[in-house]
Amino acid sequence: MWAWGSLESDFWHYYKIDLQREGLSDGLSWRKFLILFRGLPAESAFQRWYSDKSNRSFAEWDEDFLSRNVTGKGV
Repeated sequence: MWAWGSLESDFWHYYKIDLQREGLSDGLSWRKFLILFRGLPAESAFQRWYSDKSNRSFAEWDEDFLSRNVTGKGV
């Protein structure tokens, strides 16, 4: 994930959750992660990263590339 550093920073800043430790140890369920992720405020590092279209378009290109190659329609 391109903005993982921003997410780690935000989770610590807003929730005092160490994503590296909690995520790798199954201390944070996927459901809880998504709830907290969706609750990040507009001024969060991740939201700032995502709102920069040059970052977003690069990530979207990567997803498009992967989906073409996973389905066998690509290279």
